[in-house]
Amino acid sequence: MEYNHEKIKEYWNRYIAGFEKMPDHLEGLDDRILNSWKRSVGRINPYSAPTKLSKDELQKLIEDNETLIKVALPYMIKFYQVAQTATQNVLLADNKGRQLMNVSAENQDLKKLMSKALVENGIDYSEESCGTSSLAVCLHEDSPILLQGYEHYRSLYHDLSCFSAPIHSLGNQQLGSICITGKMENYQPFIMSALIIMIQAIENELRLTQANAVLQNVVDNISQGFILLDSSYNIMQYNAQASKNLEINTDLSKHNLNDFFIDDFSLLPRSSQMTNYTLTKKNHFKIPLSLQFIPLQENSQKDMYLMMMSSFNDLKEETSRKVGYLAKYSFDDIIGESMAINKIKELGHMAAKTDSNVLIIGESGTGKELTAQAIHNDSLRKKGSFVTIHCSAIPNEMMEMELFGDEKNYQMGKIELAENGTLFLDEIEYMSFECQSKLFEFLNSKVLHQRKIDVRIIASTQIDLLHRVNQQLFKGELYYKLNVLHIVIPPLRQRRDDIMPLVSYYLNKYCKILKKEITGIEKECSEVLVNYNWLGNIRELESTMEHLINISKTKILLFNDLPSDIVTSYMTQKYTSGDTKQIKSPEIVEYSEIVRLLKQEHGHMKTVAQLLDMPLSTLYRKCNKYNIEPKQYKAW
Repeated sequence: MEYNHEKIKEYWNRYIAGFEKMPDHLEGLDDRILNSWKRSVGRINPYSAPTKLSKDELQKLIEDNETLIKVALPYMIKFYQVAQTATQNVLLADNKGRQLMNVSAENQDLKKLMSKALVENGIDYSEESCGTSSLAVCLHEDSPILLQGYEHYRSLYHDLSCFSAPIHSLGNQQLGSICITGKMENYQPFIMSALIIMIQAIENELRLTQANAVLQNVVDNISQGFILLDSSYNIMQYNAQASKNLEINTDLSKHNLNDFFIDDFSLLPRSSQMTNYTLTKKNHFKIPLSLQFIPLQENSQKDMYLMMMSSFNDLKEETSRKVGYLAKYSFDDIIGESMAINKIKELGHMAAKTDSNVLIIGESGTGKELTAQAIHNDSLRKKGSFVTIHCSAIPNEMMEMELFGDEKNYQMGKIELAENGTLFLDEIEYMSFECQSKLFEFLNSKVLHQRKIDVRIIASTQIDLLHRVNQQLFKGELYYKLNVLHIVIPPLRQRRDDIMPLVSYYLNKYCKILKKEITGIEKECSEVLVNYNWLGNIRELESTMEHLINISKTKILLFNDLPSDIVTSYMTQKYTSGDTKQIKSPEIVEYSEIVRLLKQEHGHMKTVAQLLDMPLSTLYRKCNKYNIEPKQYKAW
């Protein structure tokens, strides 16, 4: 979720510094972080420094973790060649969150920042010592996690962004964790991808048992290609991964590198370390690589070179898998029996058979992304990534980077991550004009950074996008490019035949989750569920069902357990006159007045009857007529 600095700062001041009781959920704060706050508050002073091991304790800890350090340290050093950053610090901790090793760029500002935050060997970042930290939550949850600014429990870390991921052994036991940290404004999402790939490489090497096979096995596991060249760059030997990395579909063994590329290979840096480099093919398409060009026999007439490489396409695939760019829904997950739902499924199956762009139109909560995922999983692209961009959640100045990446810094955009799969652009009406133009250009050519990109676009909108085009608020050329196939998902109030199937589905779902046994629904409750207008559509219905099942004390869902705002809205809808010129019927006026006074008098029926100047028995009769339960308004 997107980090909101001011909101999280307010939470920290209220619940950490202010010691207010924390709720079960805070909007915009990861529940894993909130749970760590709860475990930390009251036990640890958020303004104090973390504990540090003595020199002897640290030395003993380093000796105990010798293998982990030996394998991880080279990858930590190589991180800077992959990420190309001098603003991030990389540290290695053991499985209890104690810092073993630290690798930092020669950047004075970064060193000052790390010194100020007491980031040094021997520091204990565990929850017991430090409260909520990236390493603590990572090890507790056994999963990668990013903490920024005030998400940290200690005030010492409020200027930092920290991303941590755990390291496991062959038996899936936690051995430790690596944390990448730096100033909050210097954080870049690519860093998370680099760390995840680094962790995978470390884990692969840790699992090797034979020292002589370490290099080859690491090469295989991180999908590196290699080419053995003579002094004239004739290809003597290569592996299949090299052909894939270089995007060459022919036998390389009888060719020279110059047959395929216009680069001057004599200018390639000769190094035993990976270097980011872009090769340019004869057709001028560019291929970004992490490259090693290693001289094998210097000062000899028979010089040879070993060219080892990792493709950024492979990095993209690994990143997609790790961060979960997967579609999990199919057409079977679209619940309903209405003609509208059947039509949506029919159009969706048709769309799945082509690669044409699709525009899905519907209100918030109607299931646009579910439909997009179902199309993807029913298509030939189902083995590829399903990448989503929520256009309304990304600032205009960040959207171009999000879509197209940064070629100079080897940062992949979502278009590249979705290659051979589907890119879903949710609420595309929020995309800036500049990005609309660039997206249109890409859709025309399917070329990005001088590479052909095979990606299918599905977009969604909540509004009449054509009306926006007519108002010159959305680019018509892009609209017509996206609207090759279109699917309209009506709001739930226009397909009431789907409501009870959805109710039944969510009843079964949340009974299993909440371990409740509920066998039916009261007639009055069903009447409200079917006839309420559900402005939040399926999302609101699901939330209401979860609410009902949570608070139910019987085996039947009751009218009295419905949220009061839904009941009030339904009763207003029920008793409002059909004549649009008449604002309210007498019944709704009476109903509203009774509810207002019950709230005001906290359910005191006798007082309400006096205020309405009617007998108490009459008030009870009217409450029965309008399905009003006085007890629900009592404040004690």
